[in-house]
Amino acid sequence: MSKLISFGDSFTWGSELSDAIDGEYITEEIKKNYKSNKHIHNIMRNRKVGPYSEIDANHKITTVDACYSRKTWPALLASHMNIDYICYAKAGCSNQTIVRKFFQYYDNIEKNDFIVINWTWIDRWDFIDSSEILEKNMWKTLLPNDTQYTEINKLYFKYLQSELWNKLESLKSIAFIINTLINKNIKFIMTCVDDLILDQHYHSPSYIKNLQQIIEPHLIWFDDAGFYEWSINNEFSRGKQNDHPLEEAHIAAFKYIINNHNHKI
Repeated sequence: MSKLISFGDSFTWGSELSDAIDGEYITEEIKKNYKSNKHIHNIMRNRKVGPYSEIDANHKITTVDACYSRKTWPALLASHMNIDYICYAKAGCSNQTIVRKFFQYYDNIEKNDFIVINWTWIDRWDFIDSSEILEKNMWKTLLPNDTQYTEINKLYFKYLQSELWNKLESLKSIAFIINTLINKNIKFIMTCVDDLILDQHYHSPSYIKNLQQIIEPHLIWFDDAGFYEWSINNEFSRGKQNDHPLEEAHIAAFKYIINNHNHKI
């Protein structure tokens, strides 16, 4: 059967939505709510949790991280299309993570599948933790103002990071995935939470502008804004813990896609 496969960050995974399993521990309440989830016992046995936990190629859920929401707008779109839904998003990830995950599961993408990719903020950056080089979680993501990896954060954001670098690397990633999907003749929708990806006021030499021209026709915006900014502009409810847009925003986003971009489906 055809399936909708989504990639992205916490907005795609569904952080703070009512049916998502957030955090490291599965409580009795969650077990009760997920009684019908045939994978819950695998999760309980493995206890392998964390932002870079893996989902195997057959999408057998083996970690808490894999218990993404079925109330996000990509999930609602899959239901509308009457196809299976699979999500390979990672909360707090970078655009490099999205590219890596896309090619990790590339062999499982079939011609009749539909892909949704929600690109994240361009100033997030991945590096390899050499102390965990042989582990599955060797990839780490640097976030502005994050308290993790303090020394590396200070080094990267003070001396190495720049908007020009962020734009170039994210634009290259997006163009690469667009070309891959087109060559494989697979339908897709792409959004981006960060409108800096198309900004031409600063740090936009010709090679940036040319890349922007390549990707712009393939990016969808919500009233010319990214999903998060759009949810704020519309005063949709957001989570109390980390300010993620809640069900109201995702339902509205799903309707926006259907009403404005149904030709892409």
